[in-house]
Amino acid sequence: MFKIFQKKYFILISLLLVFIFNTMVYASSDGDKNAEVDNQIAEIRTFMEIQAGAVEAYNVMLESFLDEAYIPVYPDNYAGAYVERETLVIQLTDVSDTVTAFYTKLLEEYAPIAFEMVEFSYNELKNIGERFIDIYDVPHISRGVDTKANNYLIELDRNDESSAVRIDVLKELAAENPIYFTIGTKAQKNMLHGGSGISTFSGHFSFGTWGKFINGEIAIITSGHPFTMTGVSASGPYATVRQSSNNMEIGNLAVYRQTTNSYGSYITIAGGVSQYGDWSVVVIDSSLSYLKSNNVLGNSSGSILYPLTGWAYEAPVGTYIFGSGRYTQIYAGRVTYVNRDVLFDNSNYFTLGITCANFMGSLKTQNGDSGGANFYESGNQRIFCGVHVGSDGYNNTFYFSPYIWAYPYFKIN
Repeated sequence: MFKIFQKKYFILISLLLVFIFNTMVYASSDGDKNAEVDNQIAEIRTFMEIQAGAVEAYNVMLESFLDEAYIPVYPDNYAGAYVERETLVIQLTDVSDTVTAFYTKLLEEYAPIAFEMVEFSYNELKNIGERFIDIYDVPHISRGVDTKANNYLIELDRNDESSAVRIDVLKELAAENPIYFTIGTKAQKNMLHGGSGISTFSGHFSFGTWGKFINGEIAIITSGHPFTMTGVSASGPYATVRQSSNNMEIGNLAVYRQTTNSYGSYITIAGGVSQYGDWSVVVIDSSLSYLKSNNVLGNSSGSILYPLTGWAYEAPVGTYIFGSGRYTQIYAGRVTYVNRDVLFDNSNYFTLGITCANFMGSLKTQNGDSGGANFYESGNQRIFCGVHVGSDGYNNTFYFSPYIWAYPYFKIN
């Protein structure tokens, strides 16, 4: 009897030791991973400090291009701009003193400015690319101007078996034009599964930040695609927003925009701006003061919170940015394209005016992160520049809707 008990006792102790050892290994692994991510974040913050003046200069320049509806109207000699360390590089088809004097006078107090002469303007590239797509009826999943390359980039669907053959034919057809092609996969909208934060009848997504709606009511900004279900209305279940943790109703949809879908009595106030981006504004119960939060996460474990302290219309190509979702604590990337039209998975329509960024570091966004804030840092300031929309693991890319498209309807506090 004692031997049997002793054997069982020995087995129990052995299993317990294995469990403790494994727990220690996993804990150590998680700690190492968090330390690695936090080191990556610290390194990216260094780059952000260097780029801060150039990003501010870009937004000053962008504001000078805006019409009454907050749509950029680019000069015919303007081709784009990108950030290179502390310098804002402005691409022009004419770099004569007469032309560059405007930009120098406007921006010299903010950051070093450099000019790069290119062959094609932004307007020319957009017209050439879109005309090519229309003439040859090109099936594609994203399109837009590639700023640094000074060409128009068209992306074909990797999951379409005919793309590999079609791309060679298209290259021949476009041989005399500044048009290039690549093959990728459709971006996935990060919604409908997992995460925490806020939710609608259709699934979970993330809180962006708070401010005021166009009529002065307290509101929050988030992504638009969670509201694109059939039957959305002011009184319907898809327009009611709840807190995911306790399912408590916190507010109602005021306005949203995503592809051809829109909703809200205020959607036409700002004219053509409503056709761009993937965003929404939710008016919240004014008595719920704890929802007036502009905090974003500052490290991988979620133990540090920082407030958003400013905003920018858009982050230019080359900008290092962070994102803070309720599912992925913090992630980072660098902007590769602006004003790109993207065909997301399970959608028949392009979402216009999206900013694309390559992931940096090991953390990637997940379902439930849509609507979370994207921002960059400048000294002790954290500058909001958009809301997260989705990601594409094949291209190591995430997508966000720049703040400029929602600006006429929502002002950050």
